[in-house]
Amino acid sequence: MRDHSLYRAAKVKTDGPFTRRIIEILVYLFTFGRYHSQSLDYLDWSTKFALKKAKKIITVSNFTKKEILNLYPKTKASKVRVVHNGYNNDLYRVINDEAEVKAVLEKYDIEQPYFLYVGRIEKKKNTPALIEALAILRYSHPEIKEKLVLIGDASFGYDEVKYVIEEFNLNNEVIMPGWVDEADMPYIFNGASAFVFPSKHEGFGIPILQAMACGLPTAVSNIPVFREVADEAVLYFDHNDSRAISEAMAKLALDENLKSSLRKQGLNWVKNFSWEKCARETLKEITDI
Repeated sequence: MRDHSLYRAAKVKTDGPFTRRIIEILVYLFTFGRYHSQSLDYLDWSTKFALKKAKKIITVSNFTKKEILNLYPKTKASKVRVVHNGYNNDLYRVINDEAEVKAVLEKYDIEQPYFLYVGRIEKKKNTPALIEALAILRYSHPEIKEKLVLIGDASFGYDEVKYVIEEFNLNNEVIMPGWVDEADMPYIFNGASAFVFPSKHEGFGIPILQAMACGLPTAVSNIPVFREVADEAVLYFDHNDSRAISEAMAKLALDENLKSSLRKQGLNWVKNFSWEKCARETLKEITDI
């Protein structure tokens, strides 16, 4: 969030002490003495201003609605409406052609079997804990051969991700293909044994819908927003406990009845979401002001 400050924006041009002081004075005067250029107060102020002036606020989940109302209690609850995200249901689907799936996997040097994670590779997404869970799985269930495929951009905390991989000697067990064409993503989903999403905090969680739409048994963090997005169609675990994540991965690899049940529930539940539905509901909220 610090990148939103006027100070950091100006720093691109110059970083002299005199210029910094001028910026601090300008921000102080512009906000009538309430905020400084090196604080997050300006972001807080601008958010409050937007929430106050907006005729209607559309958010992607009931969880984020509650967060808005908790963080900004002066916001009128009646103005905040929930429209769930969707997913591309033409692209993400069950693919039964194994030859096509294998061709895409070969393109990215991905070998089966594997667990799949899709999202930014960073600390907030809890990727280090997921890698540690794989290490625990290797020790507790040596019969499970699944590797871990991480698809996403490197972000804050990526150095820790690399450190954990090195620490547990998982260089050959964790596969990071880098950039992947979205047209290939459904094939990578379909080629996986299961999908695991250990994020600490989300506003929604579109990859969960994509995984369910591809028929993948899925395990996710036991956080309120995922309960809202996935209901009972996934397996939940304590994201603060790497051993709990590992146990969930073991169940997805070994329990055939569980996998079959989650697959059926996921394919049924995901029918409640689509971009078409999201667009219709958004249009209704915009026109009904």
